Amino acid sequence: MNRVVFLMIVSMSLTTALKAQEKQSDLKNKRASYLSKQMSISLTSAYRLVEISDKYVESSNRIYHDSSLTSDQKVKRLQFLQQERNNQIEAISATEGKLDGKDKLAPLFGLPAKK
Repeated sequence: MNRVVFLMIVSMSLTTALKAQEKQSDLKNKRASYLSKQMSISLTSAYRLVEISDKYVESSNRIYHDSSLTSDQKVKRLQFLQQERNNQIEAISATEGKLDGKDKLAPLFGLPAKK
């Protein structure tokens, strides 16, 4: 009897986790689709931008909440992370061809526009 209850609980937990993953994936696809239309870029590039943005947020939150780091270490790691994100965005901008550097993407990601 205990085994049956345990298996039911595990099954329900897995179902809930899968539904949450589906929701997250659906949201990511919607964000990419919207970005693609708004920026007139390919869906593939838009999806990569969404992934870069999500990874940046996740990594910066991890750094911010890491109690083993000093404030200076956090600032340096966040600056490095931001530069890495900027470089990835610029690479996508360059491959899109329609974009002039990162100018069109700058407002979306809080980047300074090129002068």
